[in-house]
Amino acid sequence: VDSEASDTRVGSRLFGGVPRLLLSTLLEVLGSVLLAPIRMLAHSRYVVEARYYVRENLDVLVDSLLRAWGHHGASRELYVDNAKIYHAKALQLACTQLNIQLLHRPPRDPPAGGLIERFLQTCQMELEAEVRAGQVLTLDDLNRVLAAWLAVAYHQEVHSETHQTPHERFHQQPRLIRQVDLGAVLSFFQQRLPRVVHCDFSDVRLENLFFAVDAKLRGDRVIVQYDPFSPLQEVQLYSPAGIYLGRGQRYQREKGSHPQPPPTPPAGRHRPRRTHPVA
Repeated sequence: VDSEASDTRVGSRLFGGVPRLLLSTLLEVLGSVLLAPIRMLAHSRYVVEARYYVRENLDVLVDSLLRAWGHHGASRELYVDNAKIYHAKALQLACTQLNIQLLHRPPRDPPAGGLIERFLQTCQMELEAEVRAGQVLTLDDLNRVLAAWLAVAYHQEVHSETHQTPHERFHQQPRLIRQVDLGAVLSFFQQRLPRVVHCDFSDVRLENLFFAVDAKLRGDRVIVQYDPFSPLQEVQLYSPAGIYLGRGQRYQREKGSHPQPPPTPPAGRHRPRRTHPVA
């Protein structure tokens, strides 16, 4: 969650509005991130990762997957919805590198969606009902409450169909955990945006932030690659052909912390010649 999301105040009036629990398609991913796809969720009803976010995009998907893989290891298969976000090349590349079979939910396959919708209803009736009656929470606090509810309530209650708790059913058999290098996986999801280096200030602009680059690149078209989950202190620069050009360091342009180019003399004027040495 970024800093803006962390500062968001979450009250009863916002439930069902801006901050929402991950939609069924995303929970479908996270609920089936271990072993087989939806069969694991149907077998144990164990939720390996769930969080509230203020938006729904690729960054949210990546954040959730990294949390799940970091705690439970890589899955053999990943079962997702057919929305555009789940066809992202970055997700396909990450699954290929981790030897995960990426499966997309076929049309008119209601069982998987029904399991997720049931979980959402349980969460709304048990957790969100209590939160609405309490004090206003920040997004971070709300996620801590959600994690505690999953650990001490949802995963510990006997399920009417399995006749076991999700925790007991999920952990009843030993399983091999495939550890994931999260740093390597994160590189697959780095953002790449085209920019033109400013001719005067020798910098590039990204999300209203400025990054000082090599003065030799003034006026050049570059590709800025960055980690969307970092504080954005540094970016990597590449040519449109993919050649690495160097790094860009974040700076405050208004304070002049970057070496500025010499002023261009007005047309038709020339600098006066020195008539005597300067001591």
